[in-house]
Amino acid sequence: MLRVTPLQAREGMELALPLGHPVRTDRVLLSAGSRLTPRTIRRLREIGIEHLWIRYPGLEDLEKWVSPALAEAQHGLRRCVAKAFGCMERQNGAPVDFGSYRRAVSGVVSRLLDRRSAAVLIEEIGGTQQPALRHAGNVSYLSMLLGLRLDAYLMIERRRLSAAAAREVSGLGIAGMLHDIGVGRLDQEAFEAWAVDPSSEDETWRTHTRLSYEAVRGGLDPAAASAVLNHHQRFDGTGFPDRVALSGKTQPMAGRSIHIFARVLAAADLFDQIRSGNDGASPVTHDVTTADGPMSTVRALKLMQQAPVSDWLDPLVLLGLLSVVPPFAPGTIVRLNSGDHAVVCNWDASEPCRPVVKLLDDPENLGAGSGELRELDLRQLRGVSVCEAEGRDVSDDLFGQVGAGRELDQRIHAMGPDQGMTRVA
Repeated sequence: MLRVTPLQAREGMELALPLGHPVRTDRVLLSAGSRLTPRTIRRLREIGIEHLWIRYPGLEDLEKWVSPALAEAQHGLRRCVAKAFGCMERQNGAPVDFGSYRRAVSGVVSRLLDRRSAAVLIEEIGGTQQPALRHAGNVSYLSMLLGLRLDAYLMIERRRLSAAAAREVSGLGIAGMLHDIGVGRLDQEAFEAWAVDPSSEDETWRTHTRLSYEAVRGGLDPAAASAVLNHHQRFDGTGFPDRVALSGKTQPMAGRSIHIFARVLAAADLFDQIRSGNDGASPVTHDVTTADGPMSTVRALKLMQQAPVSDWLDPLVLLGLLSVVPPFAPGTIVRLNSGDHAVVCNWDASEPCRPVVKLLDDPENLGAGSGELRELDLRQLRGVSVCEAEGRDVSDDLFGQVGAGRELDQRIHAMGPDQGMTRVA
């Protein structure tokens, strides 16, 4: 399997996974097994399809990272995100079908549990050209991935629940889907003013967390609803909204007094905002991003590890993020500093910027694969590195060993079962 852009697509290529419509989320454009024709390729380019998975000789081992069953569940989640936003924006008093959202999220979680190797962020779940829906889908999916990776941490922080209940992440997925639903309920004038000059200090914009919470309260379990309300809280205490302390003073929450669901949701939200690279168009990333358009994943991950962003996040949740988001996702075509083009086949969270790759025979004619591809493990070849990915020069964005997976497990183990401090289970 290989992930290609429509510009790289060639006649006769066979789709390995179904392809959803970027605008009409209820439609599947092409099913797995479809052969591309010149007319089809032309249409994919016209409607803004970004990537598609094709079968490619010599890359059959990439199938462990993705699956048709997971792709189908993700498409169901995408439909629910669109449905949720449509329902909330109409504000017509119709009951919200939280049950269908829960089923869609549970379907994704079930597929991820069936194939744990696929529980990493290979591509966006959004699959749509509508920014709000795209963001909601991405945050929902990444929150689930983080929850599954941090299951032991969830048990510590939610120690008053049974182990199975503490590890349940469906609520996280729904919270991610609906965390910004209140933005659509802001006064139109205030929303337009914020869109022109986005700032996290804008008190009117800050009310979207409360509006989102009011929209989901009663439909979600208390932990998930609390995450919606508090997804802009920061670990260093500089977030919002304020709460009334026992002393009577109002102040933001900080550290582990923030519910673990909110901490996970905050990391997923922040990563997707940074990666979108809106050059300040997001209030969260106003002083962080400088890219024009979408940012490479590796650059976004590097920024997440630097102040001030790293100060805003629970350190263990940040390690979890580095454990489930490869800088160069398997299936991605990259260029090496040797001049060769290659496809990423595997990665190690301890040295995430040095993946295992296979050299492509002819990157200009991907339809002519031979099936005999030379494999390079960049962990063993210190003079070779990735220099281009996602259409961007990433030479200055590589970061060294982080040992994310190993360090995360060691730190959680060292905490022991009696260290949980979360106030709300």
